[in-house]
Amino acid sequence: MWRTRLSKVWDWLKSRKLVGEDDHHLYYSEFIEKNKPDRRYVEYKDKNILHSSDRMPIEWWAWLHNRRDTIPADSEIKEAELKRQSLAMRVAALEAEDEKQRLRQFSGAPKSPLRSEAEARRRKKAMMRLAKAASPSDTDESGIEISAQVSIRAGLGETKMRNTEEEPQGAGEDFQPGSWKPMPSRRRA
Repeated sequence: MWRTRLSKVWDWLKSRKLVGEDDHHLYYSEFIEKNKPDRRYVEYKDKNILHSSDRMPIEWWAWLHNRRDTIPADSEIKEAELKRQSLAMRVAALEAEDEKQRLRQFSGAPKSPLRSEAEARRRKKAMMRLAKAASPSDTDESGIEISAQVSIRAGLGETKMRNTEEEPQGAGEDFQPGSWKPMPSRRRA
């Protein structure tokens, strides 16, 4: 009886295999059992400190979670770390440039109340002109009714015309479906 228990302990010790170590003194091991999938885990050198997964290289994390079959090489980890550092430096430079651009954009003198009121009146007049231009009785040469779709961009009005005959109209019992033209088949013979 003690032989079977001792045999199980021996098998357990034999099946446990140290696979690698990283710069943060994390030890990666694999536990191989018969008829069971391999288990991978990490051991910390200092067991008294709570470690977070932030310190673990992403390559080892992928190996631990079976996203990766091969063990990461040290050169691969260092190369990936250099890429992450260069990316962080580029992001910091872009953020600084963006901040400078924002400061330049908003550093002008604040608008006076009279100036903003005049701008509001000008926009209101432009809206009124566009509303008159977008009357629902407008028709084109063929007699098809056209509605104006009005959009205001940066205080200037633009009108976009669209054909109302193509769109569905009404609701409930008054519903009239719009016209539909099928697309030609794109299949090759």
